[in-house]
Amino acid sequence: SQSSRKEEVLLWRFKKEADITALLEHPHIIPLYEMQRPEQGEIQFTMRKVEGQTLRSLLQKKRKGELDLDETQILSIFRKVCDAIAYAHSKGVIHRDLKPDNVMVGQFGEVYVMDWGISKRLEESPEEESEIESLLTQQKAEKDDLYKTIGGMGTPGYMSPEQQENASNVTPQSDIYSLGKILRECFTLLSPMEELKQQAKKSLQAKNATKKKTTEGIPEEIEAIEKKAT
Repeated sequence: SQSSRKEEVLLWRFKKEADITALLEHPHIIPLYEMQRPEQGEIQFTMRKVEGQTLRSLLQKKRKGELDLDETQILSIFRKVCDAIAYAHSKGVIHRDLKPDNVMVGQFGEVYVMDWGISKRLEESPEEESEIESLLTQQKAEKDDLYKTIGGMGTPGYMSPEQQENASNVTPQSDIYSLGKILRECFTLLSPMEELKQQAKKSLQAKNATKKKTTEGIPEEIEAIEKKAT
């Protein structure tokens, strides 16, 4: 039934996140303390409690003028994310769903990369995931949700082309692509999908000669890094 298949997917993601998080011991990845299944009931795992805001929330507040977050602070957060992902890659793990929603920033500067539920170990063959991935990809994002993970594929706007084509056969480059998109968003304050919508709107207004061109506000060096990453 559809409900049992959904439970199977959730259980698979839950166990996988616990297994991979237990493998990764890094200051910017939340540690797993314990995993258990009391009397073969629901699987439970205990992790460090994290209090803070997502990077998405911080960028949105900056966009609204509600938060004074300078470039140095933003780049410090981003560098910590890169450190965590570089470590994960050294352990043969690809996150596959990097986006500002999955970066938690604490009030004292702590940075954690969250949600390893659809991550992949390079040692796994595509065939090992094919059946469960087919279930995951049946879960579609809501029409108007720009930030929601689509099944086992990733999040629109942050996924590399090869990840969109085959999420089971990705490489570390796919995470690097997502990091490039996050870096760009740190300066545009717009998600990739929001930026596409804005560009489409501007193109419709391009015939109006009185319209002033708006600048992105992205330093050339940052744009060069983003272009190389993507």
